[in-house]
Amino acid sequence: MKVICPNCKEVIDVKQDDKYGYCKHCSNQFVTSDALNLLVKQYKKINNYAKTQLFTNLNVDEAFSAYKSLLKLRPNDLNAITGMADCYFLGSTLDNFKGEEVINLFEEYDITLDRENSYLILNYMLEIMKYCRIYFREAERTKKDNKFIKKEYEEWFKKNNESISKLLAYVDSIIPLVDKEELDTFRNDEQPQFNENFKALQTQCEENKTKVFECLNENEYELEDKRIITPNKKLNKLRKYCFIGITICAVIFLVLLITGIATKINILSYLSIIPALGIGVIFYIFYRKTK
Repeated sequence: MKVICPNCKEVIDVKQDDKYGYCKHCSNQFVTSDALNLLVKQYKKINNYAKTQLFTNLNVDEAFSAYKSLLKLRPNDLNAITGMADCYFLGSTLDNFKGEEVINLFEEYDITLDRENSYLILNYMLEIMKYCRIYFREAERTKKDNKFIKKEYEEWFKKNNESISKLLAYVDSIIPLVDKEELDTFRNDEQPQFNENFKALQTQCEENKTKVFECLNENEYELEDKRIITPNKKLNKLRKYCFIGITICAVIFLVLLITGIATKINILSYLSIIPALGIGVIFYIFYRKTK
């Protein structure tokens, strides 16, 4: 297994059952558990950095490099591989959906589909389906009155529809390989609509292949942004919590203010300043996080 030498910080291999290890780089002897703890801490640090770069800063290249560096700590790590796949998806554009790159990525590594990895890959299939749907949604920006504005946009759509079709076929080929017990739990308990939704997405791709699309050929029209706009989960959650916090503070403010005026108890009116300040603080936090 991989550990980090406490002395020189190099990643080295040791036997899992050995209490002590030896670093070939600096000739240091160390306690294996200490070296393993260092690797776990380093893994968490890099993983958190990669997530921040990808989902908060939208820095796809930096996130991809960070996720790839995790594979030096844990070879064939599925979390790192799916993180790299996220980078491909979030780096996709309306003229280049990177479905085939994702397939090549998964094929490149030797992933063992044990129970833990089966659970992870099954849940990542939901993410893949989500990214495919987002592409189809965003592709509507290349249409006007249900017709492609330019022939070029129709060609983008057909190419990317083929990429999505191949990706879904690849996902379909993985399903029989996962742990059967995990698959049954996933299908029956966690995602009973998975098969139906997956087949619906495949059917949509097949229909797009044979469908005849009309084009307006408005050559003067250009898209301002080819990016595929994906929802920011953290921002949406922050927005939700801020809304709840502001609502609570506003209710408390009104109750204290109205009660203070009605009863002529000045202290209640003065206390209404506290929730008012709370609203200001929440707005400031939201501004700083979304800046």
